[in-house]
Amino acid sequence: MQKTLLKFLAFELVERVARFDGLLLSVANSTEPPAPALLAGLEARLDALKDRILGEKKFLLRVFDEKSLKDQSFQANLPRKLTEAIYGPYTELCELSRWLPRVYHRPLLPETAIFLRDSIPGELAARVGRRAVVFEPEGESNAPENGFEGVFIEPLSYLQRNNPLGWLGLGRAFGHEMARSGPVIQSLEKTRKGLLLDEAFLATLMRDALSLRLMGPGYYYYAVAEALIRRDFVFLEKIEPALFYGLNYFNYVDKSLVILHEAAEKSREVFEFNGNGANAQDRLLHKDQMALVLATVEKLVPEKFAFSERQFRRALSLQDRLGQGIMLGAAGVYPLDEVEERLACSLSGGEESGAIYDLLGLVGEVPNTSREIVNAGWVHKLERSPVWLYDTLDGSGGTGEGFDRLLELLDARDHLLLKSVETSEVHRVLLTTA
Repeated sequence: MQKTLLKFLAFELVERVARFDGLLLSVANSTEPPAPALLAGLEARLDALKDRILGEKKFLLRVFDEKSLKDQSFQANLPRKLTEAIYGPYTELCELSRWLPRVYHRPLLPETAIFLRDSIPGELAARVGRRAVVFEPEGESNAPENGFEGVFIEPLSYLQRNNPLGWLGLGRAFGHEMARSGPVIQSLEKTRKGLLLDEAFLATLMRDALSLRLMGPGYYYYAVAEALIRRDFVFLEKIEPALFYGLNYFNYVDKSLVILHEAAEKSREVFEFNGNGANAQDRLLHKDQMALVLATVEKLVPEKFAFSERQFRRALSLQDRLGQGIMLGAAGVYPLDEVEERLACSLSGGEESGAIYDLLGLVGEVPNTSREIVNAGWVHKLERSPVWLYDTLDGSGGTGEGFDRLLELLDARDHLLLKSVETSEVHRVLLTTA
């Protein structure tokens, strides 16, 4: 398995463990904590899980060593070590999270509703019904069936409540409902038969393609992360290449997208180690067939609702702010260096003195959308997660101190993203009511 993907996968595990720890801390500090014995039991099991992960520190740190990755014995033992160091602990984390409904009771954040309204406008959502966001334990199904006519359930892991980057999965339920509607399936029936694909798989492909169109490249990062941690090898074998084709189709271009895709391509053989992968001969869809699927998505999601190339470029320009602790709620109408240049020219007598008032108008800001903010957050995560992973493992000293520091970093980033979404909405409302 390629080192980029190994780091990406390992960080998903330690991040979710840290987030679970954060939930338990908030429960313990609440005004009405649950039964002390239950909370103490969960904390003890979580500490044991941290110790189990740190016990595999030697293996996990080898992903930072290029020589180790080329060692034949390392590669031969990789499937077993992945189970011991990552998938086994993640399964235990999922089991622990089934206790969260008994101890953790919080409403949906208002910022989540803002994000959903931005990502899936009411006009689109109304085509498939009314949304109902529900919290679920980690690792549960992303698309639960329900018996409520006209309602589509959008499940959100308890661990992702405060994490805007984890909200990107909410669009899947909408995409799932739209993708399995009669007109969509009928329009792609010829494609389905030509590829020998069943209706369920085509609906899954459409679901992810619709989510990509609505939410941008951040959804690609999210979907790959979920597939890796949940061992969804069919997604990694068949749907990931189609989504990457969609990134190019919609003109989302960034080096981190290419690096992640190439890492997935180089790791195909590991995806198949337990027999769950797709057969090599039908692994990829043909480009013309993928183009047909994406053209159908374009018709279902018009340009005015889609996440545009321009918005992604803005997200790329925003991500540096996260590392500096600067909010992402708004951006200048014009680049600051351009305004500074014109101001210097005006002060030196290059323009009429009255023009200074015109220049002040260029300093104004416009609100960024929550989709742009969340996409910027994912780009920042891709950049920082290897460093945070190394510090969590190497700086732990055999204890949970590394997880404590990671939780502080995650809380700070979550807070910055949430405040950015909030302030951008306030800015937008002020502009529309002025």
